[in-house]
Amino acid sequence: MNLFSFMFLSLFLVSCNSEKDQDLPVNSSPVTSDITPSPTDSGIIENGPMPEPVVVPEPVPVPEPVVVSEPIPVPEPVVVPEPAPAPEPIPTPVPVAPVPAQALTWDADIYFVNFSETQEAKVLRAVELMKKVIASKAFKDAIINHTYNGVKTFVDNNGYSNTQIYQKILDGAEKMGNTTKNNTLNVELELYYANTTTIGYTYPSSLRIWMNTKYFNNYTAANVTGNLTHEWLHKLGFGHSSSWTASRASSVPYAVGYLMEKLSKTY
Repeated sequence: MNLFSFMFLSLFLVSCNSEKDQDLPVNSSPVTSDITPSPTDSGIIENGPMPEPVVVPEPVPVPEPVVVSEPIPVPEPVVVPEPAPAPEPIPTPVPVAPVPAQALTWDADIYFVNFSETQEAKVLRAVELMKKVIASKAFKDAIINHTYNGVKTFVDNNGYSNTQIYQKILDGAEKMGNTTKNNTLNVELELYYANTTTIGYTYPSSLRIWMNTKYFNNYTAANVTGNLTHEWLHKLGFGHSSSWTASRASSVPYAVGYLMEKLSKTY
C-alpha cells in the first residue's frame, strides 16, 4: 500500500466512525471493532526507492591572496658623457741661446814681460772687457753679418765663412804653442818703446806680441782690447796686406779688432 492509499483509507475510517458515533445513544458503550489491522495498517509506510544522496562537494579552499608587491622603480641609467679628448699639448719652444756656451766661457791666459803692476792691471781690465764683448749677441751678430762689397764675407778670410770665423774665435786654437781648441786666448805680451807709427807687432812663428808703450801708456783698456784682438787673430792664422789698401780694413784682424774696441767702449 502506498502512502496515498493509506491516507485515503484513514480518512474513510474516520468518516465512518463519526457517523456511528452520531447514531449511538448517550452513555451507550462503545462498539468494539472486530477489525484487526493488517500489517499494512500498522503505520509502517512503505517507501519507494531511496533517492540518490546529494553529494555536496567540499568547498574548494580559497587560496590565500597573492600579494603582488609594487615593482621597485628602476632608476634611470646615468649617462656618463664621454670625456672630451685632451687637447694636443702645445710643445714648449726650446729657448735658443743668444750665443753659444763657448762665448760665455771664453777666457785668456797671458804671460807678461816688462809690465809694471799698473800696466798689467790695464791689460787685465782689457781682458775683462773682451770677455763681455765675446759673450754678447751684438758681437756674434756683427761677425756673422759682416759684409764687404755687399757680400757677407771678410777680406783675407782664408776661405772661411763669417760663421766659421766666429767659431774660430770661440775655439781659441792658436797656430803655435797650445794649438788645442781650449776656448782661451794664449799669448805672451812684452812692452817696448819705439817712436814709430807701429802700435804693436808679432811674428807668425811666435806666441809673443810686442806692444809699443808710445801708444799703450796713453790707451784706455778699451783701446787695448782692439790692439790685443788684432794681434791675437794673427796667432789664429789670419793676416792682411802689409801696406794700406782700401780693403785692408775689412780683413779679419782689422775688422774684428775695430769691432772689439767699439763694443768694449759700451761697457
